[in-house]
Amino acid sequence: TKATAKQYISDIHSAFDRLIPAHQADYVRCRLLEIFGGMYVDIDIIALRSFKEWYDYLTEYDIVGYSWKPDGDEIGIGTLGPVRAHHPLFAHYKNMSHTLLNRKFTNKTHNDVLQWAELLREIIVPKFHKLLEKNLTRALMFDGPTTVGQIVTRNPLRPINESVIQALNMTVPYLMYPN
Repeated sequence: TKATAKQYISDIHSAFDRLIPAHQADYVRCRLLEIFGGMYVDIDIIALRSFKEWYDYLTEYDIVGYSWKPDGDEIGIGTLGPVRAHHPLFAHYKNMSHTLLNRKFTNKTHNDVLQWAELLREIIVPKFHKLLEKNLTRALMFDGPTTVGQIVTRNPLRPINESVIQALNMTVPYLMYPN
């Protein structure tokens, strides 16, 4: 809830209450990862293997995750982490998100004026590339449908046919399913 987020994020941005729920979720997931570390998984992600081994890799790497590209240079947004607390990617997120929110939200702004990916993907992905290029992070990115799958549905809380999950496991990491 909004109240719970404010208990765990002491410096939550003043525009938080004016964001749509999806942008609030983007903001909270990154800020909690910055402060506490851990892992975030979207509701429509299906783990095809245990995430325990991902946590085991944190002894060698500071962020482990899922890449949508085979070369591992694209961080997945629906599955973030596990990551150690205070990772530079999420420290950067805090600074950039607050700068963006300060610029877009004034005392006269009452509605969310952000583009869909502006508060998450457009901040996280370019910075992740820069951290990799400059060797400022030790990242391990898994890829392919044997790791995780994402099923995009009209209603993520509605049950999905098991054959769809089996097809996901055998084919591609991303399916559109009109449930």
